Amino acid sequence: MAGSDGGAIALYTSSGMSLRNSTIDGNSAVGSGGAIFLFNFFSGTASITNSTIVGNIAQTGSGGGISR
Repeated sequence: MAGSDGGAIALYTSSGMSLRNSTIDGNSAVGSGGAIFLFNFFSGTASITNSTIVGNIAQTGSGGGISR
């Protein structure tokens, strides 16, 4: 379980992210983004291709899978 946001991935910068042929499963965040959280000042591109995001939980926030 993540301490706050983004159980598997938390993106803080504007550099971007590319996720390919991956599975993000069974993660938990206390706040938002059980799997992936893009912080407000993230201005890059997040690309997800041929991937599965399943079984992730955001306990008190939004986006069990992905949140911004």
